[in-house]
Amino acid sequence: MIVVAAGAAAFLFASCGLVPQPGVGATFEPGVEHMPAPGLAHMSGDPDLAPRDLTLESFGQDGGKFPVGDAVAAGAVIEGSFWSNPGPHRVAVNGSTCEGEFPIAGDRMTEVLIHLTAGGCRAEVTDVKPIPNR
Repeated sequence: MIVVAAGAAAFLFASCGLVPQPGVGATFEPGVEHMPAPGLAHMSGDPDLAPRDLTLESFGQDGGKFPVGDAVAAGAVIEGSFWSNPGPHRVAVNGSTCEGEFPIAGDRMTEVLIHLTAGGCRAEVTDVKPIPNR
C-alpha cells in the first residue's frame, strides 16, 4: 500500500511539473559523457642525462604549476609524465620557464623533448599518438 502511494505521488509530482525536467537548451543527455578525456604528456631530455639536479614543472592555461615526476638527480635519465586536461601547456626546469608551448589532447600521449642549454631550455613536441594500453 505504501509503495503504491509513493509511486502515485511520484507520478503526480512529475506530471504536474514539480520535478525538474531538462528544458530548452539543456545539455544533459543520459548515458552521454561531455567532459573531455584527459591527455598524457611524456617528457624526456636532450641531453638524455641530467647535467645537474633538475626539477620539472608543468603549467597550463590557469598558470598553476605542478611537479612532473620526482626531482631528477645529476647524471640520471631525464624523464617524467603527467595527466592533464586538454589545452596548451608549458614546462619549467628549476623554476625557469622553457621556450615553447605544447598542446595536450584528450586520449592522446604527447611526447615532449626538453632541450637543455647553457641559457635555459626549450620544449619541442616530437610525437602525438594514442595512449598505449587504453
